[in-house]
Amino acid sequence: YSYVAAITACGACRSKKGGSKAKKGAVLELLQEMKADGHDPPDRLAYSAALTALARAGEWQAALSLLEEMVDNGHVPEFWGYAAATEACRSGGAWRQTLNLLHSTTTASSNWAAGGKQGSTDYY
Repeated sequence: YSYVAAITACGACRSKKGGSKAKKGAVLELLQEMKADGHDPPDRLAYSAALTALARAGEWQAALSLLEEMVDNGHVPEFWGYAAATEACRSGGAWRQTLNLLHSTTTASSNWAAGGKQGSTDYY
């Protein structure tokens, strides 16, 4: 849980100008360390904390890439993961990606309700 706490702390930091890139770098570096350091790979909690930190930094491209990685690694995003990715897109002015993400989550929710697997993760 120390990695999740560190990722959460990155998201809570208030940065000066140019700080969002540093925040993004720190978050992604912590996830990489988590994967390479012999620890358990990131779980849904770690991914959600990272998505929230990236949303606060306005790093929508990194958030969408991380959301795809999360799904590729077998973790089904919860409401908070999708909400963070949507917020990252909104705050980054990526309205088209926001709409694509909202459409994807609606499609995925319908698919899950029907007992199927998650659909496409084409958020771009």
